Amino acid sequence: MWTSCSRPAWSGDPEGQGFDTRRDDQDCIEEPQTTARAAQQMLSAKSLTMHTEHQEFLNRVSTGDDPPITPETASQAGEAWKQIWLASGGKIPVPSACTNVDGKVFYSWDCGRYHLDLDIIPEEPAEFFFCDRETEQYWCEDYRIGTPLPAEVVSKLNLFA
Repeated sequence: MWTSCSRPAWSGDPEGQGFDTRRDDQDCIEEPQTTARAAQQMLSAKSLTMHTEHQEFLNRVSTGDDPPITPETASQAGEAWKQIWLASGGKIPVPSACTNVDGKVFYSWDCGRYHLDLDIIPEEPAEFFFCDRETEQYWCEDYRIGTPLPAEVVSKLNLFA
């Protein structure tokens, strides 16, 4: 397959255009489009769509007449999600999310036997809760959004990726 290649000007550039567009397989190597790469691109597009939809959700529930949460709580929720996503290496899915009449945001992730949630409470520390339904292991931990995630939380994120 022929490709258009751009390289810096060379002394034999007859038109003085600054580019040699001749075919040279040593300088222009085409990377094949593999099925795995195409699948990864589709997942990335889906992930971006889900992130965008989640941000739209936070915007929608924090604006307008009598919103269930404040813009500050929405901002905290977005920041917490960003920290979780980055700590997971971008692998954890967008959380299930809801609000309540007390102005809280609840995030949750479920994967088989495992459950993780984060309660974002206005003007209080957020709270992580984890359970393993098979071993009945439970724990919870306070978290100040904007500080590093607790090590115990980070260690559990790959269970949901």
